[in-house]
Amino acid sequence: MGSAFNTGMAIAGRIGSPQWMAYTAVGDTVKITARIESLTKVVGRSPLFTDTTKQLLPENFNAKDIVLTPQMVKGKPEPIPIYTLEIT
Repeated sequence: MGSAFNTGMAIAGRIGSPQWMAYTAVGDTVKITARIESLTKVVGRSPLFTDTTKQLLPENFNAKDIVLTPQMVKGKPEPIPIYTLEIT
């Protein structure tokens, strides 16, 4: 089981009919988070998070780039930098 974090805008709410209602979140931020979560199996590390989340963390937060090059994710033309927590 892997976990991933991404920061950005999303739309969240209830969708469906009165007979079947579900709460969900949609948007590019959500899609990227799901793609990053699937990378936990590829890189063998969890949690993973994106640069947008890393920028909001305090300076003393131990995060490191887990790959030499950013990772390609489905639906994005450019690779995305991926980070994980440094184990000390």
